[in-house]
Amino acid sequence: MPELSELLKRKAEIDAQIESAQAEAREAGIKTVTALADELGESFALEVIKLLNERFNFQRKTGKRRKTSKMLPKYRDPSTGKTWNGRGRLPRWLAGHEAEYEIRPETDPRQRELAATSE
Repeated sequence: MPELSELLKRKAEIDAQIESAQAEAREAGIKTVTALADELGESFALEVIKLLNERFNFQRKTGKRRKTSKMLPKYRDPSTGKTWNGRGRLPRWLAGHEAEYEIRPETDPRQRELAATSE
């Protein structure tokens, strides 16, 4: 029975031969496709691209959208109860009253929990 080192050496030689054969086949294939594209024109090339995209699923992968975290309101209008979390355009009811309408952690239990976890 052959030694492990001898088997590994043979495996490396075979892997090199496989790599060489694949490279030669790849080059021959590219030459064939290039020659056909030159002969048959742009429409053939576009069909080949479409076929390869379908066959190997080369479509651009769309990433999953990250969920935006739900923000707690930072301001509350005492007369209507409307709230604003600080994102987007400043509401008219808040203009000039930021300090007055600000929700303080000691008055809102949800804000209190948020303040406790951030410390």
